[in-house]
Amino acid sequence: MVVNLDFDTILIWLLVGLVAGFFASHLALGHGLGVVGDVVVGIIGAFLGGFLLAGVFHWSIVIAGHPIISAMVMAYQGRNTVRDTLSAQQIVGTPDMTPTLIKQEAQKAGLNVANLTIPSTSVAGDTINTGAEAHAFAQYMTIHTLMATGGQYYAQMPRYASPDGKGTNDPNAAVKVNGQPQDNPARNIWINETALSTALQSSYMAENLANFGFVTGLALLLSGIGFGILAGAGALRNRETALGFMHRGETGHKAVPVS
Repeated sequence: MVVNLDFDTILIWLLVGLVAGFFASHLALGHGLGVVGDVVVGIIGAFLGGFLLAGVFHWSIVIAGHPIISAMVMAYQGRNTVRDTLSAQQIVGTPDMTPTLIKQEAQKAGLNVANLTIPSTSVAGDTINTGAEAHAFAQYMTIHTLMATGGQYYAQMPRYASPDGKGTNDPNAAVKVNGQPQDNPARNIWINETALSTALQSSYMAENLANFGFVTGLALLLSGIGFGILAGAGALRNRETALGFMHRGETGHKAVPVS
């Protein structure tokens, strides 16, 4: 007989065992065994019960929290993967990547600062290894690119190179090589910026999704454990049980009429 155990199953047994150990010690002995004792009893009971049900009686128990733990583990690993990948790129913020300095440089370059999205955090001299830092670095890169292109975005720039260096949309006035008009090389700055910025923003989105998945899974798992405890105590099956402590408090003190 072979009993296959996976990571999720072991975690479920441990979580259920911790709760079961607490209730078992109080029901059987009338008092707890302490935190460590309750944990040990619960874990032993969980593993013994799991082996007996799965291996001896061939019973299968489906628990709603099983895929939730998998999702939480994957979300945590996903966040770490994003950060490890960013760290491997060895991206370091330039000295002007602070809200104050980038605003000053943009003004010197003749840009309208009111139309710019100025990052709220500084990454100057920092190694970019988180999604939030990648997001800020991409915003600084956009401002740098606008400074290099005179405040023009890719679609606003002339298509062809011109002898005066300003570019032109007229192929007849463009710089030609072998009779062919040449593309405006300044537009390549935006092509590179867009590729890098998109990759950084994807890291930012991926990390936020991983954090959201982990927090959501944790909330669902804790809710499931809470409802499981209430159901095991009969609180969800019997309203009187859930509010019994209130009734006991009321019946303990009876009014005595005064003659």
